[in-house]
Amino acid sequence: MGANADNGEAAHDADIDAAIVISVDHHYMFVMHIVLGAQYLFVEAFEARQAGENSLGEALQSRRQALDAALAAQLAQINALASSARVQLDMHALWAFD
Repeated sequence: MGANADNGEAAHDADIDAAIVISVDHHYMFVMHIVLGAQYLFVEAFEARQAGENSLGEALQSRRQALDAALAAQLAQINALASSARVQLDMHALWAFD
């Protein structure tokens, strides 16, 4: 019966690990959509600037927003990975105890 309990615990840990990976991936994908949207707006603002439709200030503001979104995405990814590592550490899943 002890072997079955160990197999059940291992399967449970694997399910938790998979859920963590999925959660981190979904969070990262969501943030990347924001980054891509900001970059698209920058390209549109830059093209409008070249066509004389908006000012240099508007184009630069759009670029800054795109860079801020990229920074936020990187920070969110770091935070998600750190959270995942903390959960795995709490579960004692980062290394095997002998």
